[in-house]
Order: sequence, then C-alpha cells, then structure tokens
Amino acid sequence: MDYYERIKRMFTDSGIIFTNEELAAIDYADFGLGRIESEGLNLIVYENNDRYCAKEMVLLPGQTCPEHRHPPRNGEEGKRETFRCRKGKVYLYVEGEADRKSNTSELQSPRTISY
Repeated sequence: MDYYERIKRMFTDSGIIFTNEELAAIDYADFGLGRIESEGLNLIVYENNDRYCAKEMVLLPGQTCPEHRHPPRNGEEGKRETFRCRKGKVYLYVEGEADRKSNTSELQSPRTISY
C-alpha cells in the first residue's frame, strides 16, 4: 500500500464519517521539505481562514509535523488552532518548561506555542 492509500485508510478507519468529496480533497502537506513520509501533515479541512482553522489531521507513526507559526498580522492576533488526539499519542514540543495538568495528557504553558 503506498503512502497516499495508507493515509486515506487511516481516515476511513477512524470511525469518523467523511464524504467522498472530503476524502478526494485530502491535503498532503510536506511544507516544501520533500520528505512527507517522515515530516508532513495530512489534512481534511472543514474551515480555514485568517483567524481559525478546523481540520482532521492524520500522521503516520513516527511522522512529525514541522514547526510552523501563525504570527500576528495587521494588528490582529495570530490564528487559533485546536487539537484533539482521536487515536494514538501526540507529543507537543514547546520552548522552556511546561507543567502537566493533573490526570490529563494536556500541557499547560503561559508562553506562545509554535507548532
């Protein structure tokens, strides 16, 4: 099974119902690095504008999403993103020390987080 078939299978096996149009429009993002199987992000986009995005994301085991930022623009705050891990584990790396909330896998940080 090639890379694109593996990603599509992960979406369809997730238990989330996707339309054929959503599955046909999967965004395979390599951030211009040309190493999508090790550094990339695979997305089904529900909403994406200057202030907010709502997406389903799939990464293969061991695949990483390169650091990127959504800085303030034209006096407006940077884009807000919300992540929910539906299956597997996600590691979020931030500068400095982060405190773990008790009994959760979420990290708290008073700093701006770049991802």
